[in-house]
Amino acid sequence: MRFKLYPFSRNLAIILACFTALPVHADTVNEAVMTALKNHPQVELAKAKLLAAQEEESSQVSGYFPELSMNAAGGRIYGDNATTRGLTTTRGAAYSNYWEAGVSASQPLFDGFETLNRVRAAAAERKSANMSIMDVHEQIAYRTVQAYLNVAQSRIALNMLADQRAKVQDYLKRIEGNVEQGGSDEAELQQAKDVLVILDGFVADYNGQKKIAESQYLEMVGNLPPTSMKKPELAQGIIPPSPQEAFALAEKSHPSIQSATLMSKAAKHQIEAEEGLLYPDFSGELSYLQSDKKEEIGGEIEDAKALVRMNWQFETGGGQLARIRKKKQELHQARAQESELTRQIQRDIGIAYAERDTAATRYKNNAKRYALNKKLLETYNVQFDGGRVSLLQLMQADNQLFNTKLEAILSQYRLMAAEYGILAGMGRLKETLMRVASVNTTPDNPPNPEEIKADEQQAE
Repeated sequence: MRFKLYPFSRNLAIILACFTALPVHADTVNEAVMTALKNHPQVELAKAKLLAAQEEESSQVSGYFPELSMNAAGGRIYGDNATTRGLTTTRGAAYSNYWEAGVSASQPLFDGFETLNRVRAAAAERKSANMSIMDVHEQIAYRTVQAYLNVAQSRIALNMLADQRAKVQDYLKRIEGNVEQGGSDEAELQQAKDVLVILDGFVADYNGQKKIAESQYLEMVGNLPPTSMKKPELAQGIIPPSPQEAFALAEKSHPSIQSATLMSKAAKHQIEAEEGLLYPDFSGELSYLQSDKKEEIGGEIEDAKALVRMNWQFETGGGQLARIRKKKQELHQARAQESELTRQIQRDIGIAYAERDTAATRYKNNAKRYALNKKLLETYNVQFDGGRVSLLQLMQADNQLFNTKLEAILSQYRLMAAEYGILAGMGRLKETLMRVASVNTTPDNPPNPEEIKADEQQAE
């Protein structure tokens, strides 16, 4: 499962106007996912395929039941044949009013198990379609979670950058005053301006990321993200300790693997159905026919039958055998696709675990760096009061503390995204989201590395 970035539409204002009448926006990732699952067109497409598969199964099941046939005819007929010539002395031909009615019922008795296997194949395809709906739910849930996290972290970064930019501008004004008074040189002023330019570059980057993330959110949920977004949090123990354990669970329950397995099963039954055509068919038949016309034309007829019919057809050109070979190739293809899908899921789970481990390590390191830079800034403040460091050095230390804090927060979101990726790789993301509560953390109150007491103590 890959997360694709789509360019921000120039017509976003038009799109916004189209969604102004939508219900209240979701402020938690759980609510966002539920809204996406209700409204996304991919879900409707998957449901339509399931309904079509259900009707196909019903169509095949009907092969077990008898076929009824009724016919009736009425009018006037003319006959000139040996019968009329033998009974008529004038012309050798006859006219007559005519009516006829018949009814018959045919019940299949044995067809080489063709109907049985076609029913089984249709049932497997219906179950596969149902698993496909679950797989679509997993994909939509994962893409919605990614969009939600991307919006949230870009907002946090922009809020933090706005505060830091105000602080840097204040430092810059003070340095400009020192330069005018001769307390600082022009080089320090240029270095201070460079810090502000770098911050402006960060602001531009995160503004672009925010717009892209909002477009992704709009595509998944159907409306723009709310102004207040709560930081999601996964409970401990949900994620298996190793990728091997996660993959073992995925093999048993992942909807896409189950769907592929069922399609292989359907292909096997289709082979058996085609092989059933090589056997003779037996059916029981009940019929009744009544006809009325002049004696010269044939007179009254009443005909009732109770029969067992046998029908056997073999295509001497090899068409039946070719269709069997074709179905066998389709089975081979279905099994290859199942194997490929299993490997892809195993790969995705391994990548998600590697991403999680990397993000967790970086998060801890950034928390340590934050604690160290916090102490450094405190020391610089004392030294600045004593005239041992310059205002530029104090500003740089303050900006370095900001960068480590921002990196810690972003690595925390990267860690969360990796954990959700593991659940998505296992096919259990939707199930987890439906029973996980969110922790209230608004963009104005971002997660703070200062709250990670254990990391700070270790850094000390």
